[in-house]
Amino acid sequence: MPPQTQRDHTEARKAETWLRDKLQASLRNTDWEVSLGAVAIGRSHVDIVVTGPISRRLIEVKQVKEGVVYWREEQIETAQAHRDIYVIALVSSSGPDTHEVRWVWNPLSDFAALQPSVSWYWKEQPAQGGLSDDWRPIDSPPCVEPERFKAVVTLPEHYVMNLPTGVPALVERLEIRQ
Repeated sequence: MPPQTQRDHTEARKAETWLRDKLQASLRNTDWEVSLGAVAIGRSHVDIVVTGPISRRLIEVKQVKEGVVYWREEQIETAQAHRDIYVIALVSSSGPDTHEVRWVWNPLSDFAALQPSVSWYWKEQPAQGGLSDDWRPIDSPPCVEPERFKAVVTLPEHYVMNLPTGVPALVERLEIRQ
């Protein structure tokens, strides 16, 4: 994994751990339980599952970097299959070990309104071909279907500032929607 990707992955895990710890502390004396790790659901893994007596919430943790989040194809499929219980936690950090969470209760409709773009990914597939005397390829490059995609969602500051903030916002929502 390239150093920047490894650093981003490490920061994302820190954000998940921070939120999981906060949720466990806030829900300790309630009927709600917080998963100890990611839970496989369909083709994806949901970062945190909060389970109550009669319902559950699937929480995807997204670290906000420079006002952008990336939402993978299989995560979108999970949101579509579980639209009433799937939420996104946007975690930002203003410094070392300093986090803040903002909640997107309806990411499919909320993010659609922000006009996301797509980022396509291809599996690396080497191809062989000949070169002409002037060092130009003789053959056309391979045409390969993309392996997957991510939605690229740019979050305007006014949008983020109007989202529910903090763990108490989720706790209140759990009590209301039990």
